[in-house]
Amino acid sequence: MGFVRDCDLQRALAYSSYDLAWLTPVVFPLSMSLFTQGISWILLWRERLQTDPSIGVLTGGLLLVETFFGVFCICSCLANFVTRDYVGGETACGFQGWYAGWYVFSQLPMLAAMGIITGQAVRRGSDTLPSPKQCALGVIVVLIAAAFIAALPFLGVSHYSFPKDYCSTDLQDRPYAALFLLDFLFTAGCIAWGPLRVVLGCIPEQNSSRSIDAGADHSQNCLLRIICAAIVALFTWGFTVAAVISVVGLVQGSTCDDPFATSSPVFGLNAIFLHVQQLVNPVLYGVYLRRQLSTEACSVVNVMPKGATSAP
Repeated sequence: MGFVRDCDLQRALAYSSYDLAWLTPVVFPLSMSLFTQGISWILLWRERLQTDPSIGVLTGGLLLVETFFGVFCICSCLANFVTRDYVGGETACGFQGWYAGWYVFSQLPMLAAMGIITGQAVRRGSDTLPSPKQCALGVIVVLIAAAFIAALPFLGVSHYSFPKDYCSTDLQDRPYAALFLLDFLFTAGCIAWGPLRVVLGCIPEQNSSRSIDAGADHSQNCLLRIICAAIVALFTWGFTVAAVISVVGLVQGSTCDDPFATSSPVFGLNAIFLHVQQLVNPVLYGVYLRRQLSTEACSVVNVMPKGATSAP
């Protein structure tokens, strides 16, 4: 068996249903996500002086993950749509499986980092955040580790599959099921420690006593809670299906022609949920959370980021 399981490769080569109905749930959100990613990159650059450097580095890392996956994915999807066929055979399936796996296994640690830094910034301010160099090193380690994990089928460990209309790492195969669940549970813990605690009011609002305008301070705290509530909801909604797939995989393993993978809508929903995250994450994390955390981190220690100017 090669890096793509034989039965999955045959299903990919025989697939020919990339029709107009496929545009709405897949290609259109991908196009919109590239637009939101571009806007987020522009705003991150323009507002770099008003952004805490560590928060800016982590935000840039997350945007990098979203952008690379978006570019790779829309190129593959458009090629398949134009030919109404799966283009590229085993090589293309392996590459798509790799970048889809790289996206998942790099996105989750980046979301975990954003969850942790949310709790730190709100509670103690920028003095307790990792340095920009430490954040950059962490981003590089995550990207390299995720690339290695996603490439395991090329090294003879596990395989890529074609569950519905795309190739991916096989989350029903026990090695990948276990790796994903560990990653998912760790990230869920970080989201709970940071954003969820903010939503529940478990993290003291340290900057309230320093605010000149109590009304403005209350408004900022309410906005942060709304952002964090959206983060919790998006994470739960976006990864629960993949977690269910992995649990099923741990229990029964991955088999060829499993109706759960080939006939049910589960894998199609999982792909749509990932694409919706591509659309929302750049704005939610890359714009709103970044701005709010920079404000929170600086207000706790009563300073502005280096080079920043006070708002009029």
